[in-house]
Amino acid sequence: MMTFRIFTFVLLATTSNGFIVPRSAKTTALISPTTQLQLGFLKDLGLDKPDFLPDFGGSKNEEPISYENGIQIGDSFPKNALKKLGVSSKKAVVYFYGADDAPSCKKENDAFNTRSDEFKKLGATVVGVRNEKGVKEDKLPQLVQNLVIDEEDTIRNQIGIKKDLFGLLGGRETYVIGKNGKVEYKFNDQFNPEKHVKNTIEFLSS
Repeated sequence: MMTFRIFTFVLLATTSNGFIVPRSAKTTALISPTTQLQLGFLKDLGLDKPDFLPDFGGSKNEEPISYENGIQIGDSFPKNALKKLGVSSKKAVVYFYGADDAPSCKKENDAFNTRSDEFKKLGATVVGVRNEKGVKEDKLPQLVQNLVIDEEDTIRNQIGIKKDLFGLLGGRETYVIGKNGKVEYKFNDQFNPEKHVKNTIEFLSS
């Protein structure tokens, strides 16, 4: 039944472009780029492509984007990371810190938490990202913002966050990411955690 509905939708999509797609291997050449874009929703749903349709564009095994030298303003934040952080297609503030029980990290978490209403008014979802070895749930206060564990520093490595203090400390960085997934703002300061909050709000308010 599902297959029939999908085929019906595909048929309607292709006829809306002014032609009917026959069941033939030669139909790939007949399908316009516009129609290919329309059919891309099937891939997003995790459905297999019927044999008579062209490639949706990209493979499911496609390697995620990575930035060895550090992601910069204007770059696209990796989609797989946005999905893991729960901020796909959202205006977001994503801040990376080390351990829950480290004094500087506590200050940063508390600062983001205290001004959570301001971020909300500015239309931004706030997410904190910490290293799995630094998780101390029993020492965390009740926070408004979501906290995500970055297993094996996967996201940090993917976007190229460098370590500080001769490699002894994980980089403390904050990003503003637009709804289109592009980095709009980036701030790096290991020893002034509360400045991440202040500067980010100033940017969002400008």
